[in-house]
Amino acid sequence: MSNFKFIPYFEKGFKYGFHTSEETNLLKFSKYPYNLSFDRNKNDSIFLDIQNMENADSANAVWTYYREPKLKDTLTVIIDGAKNRKGFEIKGTIKIW
Repeated sequence: MSNFKFIPYFEKGFKYGFHTSEETNLLKFSKYPYNLSFDRNKNDSIFLDIQNMENADSANAVWTYYREPKLKDTLTVIIDGAKNRKGFEIKGTIKIW
């Protein structure tokens, strides 16, 4: 799939709303002010499953958080989802280091 885009990056100072990704809130006085986020094709419906969240400084069921904007070790992310808008199935594993 040459048109699939998936770029991980660190984001500082924000977290997504409780039930929506449309709302962001400032993080204040956090021990973990950075979170790992992903730039991807928004039209492609995918599910991300981070396999080794213990490599993060802190984590919940979906996101990983960090004291500094760097990884201590490689993260493995399984990508699964429906077919994208061109009919290709989106599935695979990406390692982030």
